[in-house]
Amino acid sequence: MQALTAISRARRRPLEASGAPLRMLLGGHVVISDDGDLGGRLVSVDPIAVREIIDTVCGEEPTEIHVRRTDDFAVLRLPGPEALAEVRGAPLVTLVQSLQMHAGTLVESLAAAQVVTERLGGRVEVDGNGVQLWLPRFEAASGGRTDR
Repeated sequence: MQALTAISRARRRPLEASGAPLRMLLGGHVVISDDGDLGGRLVSVDPIAVREIIDTVCGEEPTEIHVRRTDDFAVLRLPGPEALAEVRGAPLVTLVQSLQMHAGTLVESLAAAQVVTERLGGRVEVDGNGVQLWLPRFEAASGGRTDR
């Protein structure tokens, strides 16, 4: 029941999407990217919600996060905690497939985060290399290109 409540809350959570600098979202972590100025790169997200996802996956310690850009997204690859070793694809699907096994775990938290991220136009995926957060680029979400 708790897992379903968490998902329901994520669907109803008030969100305030804005153009947030990637540098602000990734503060305190070691960022690996071919893109030089992440401070000038904006994503269209609720910064608090995204930071909660990063903190849930990475914990309190500085972590290596890889960032790449596509035309429409900034893709963050977060390291995969051991608790996600068997998870592949969307955390929400994994949670629904086995509520008994995954309720109250990191999978539940990530499934709720997936719901919030999808409401903002992004995605969350888990694979053998970690957790990928697909955050819509502000320029793409606003319909114009304002790359700096």
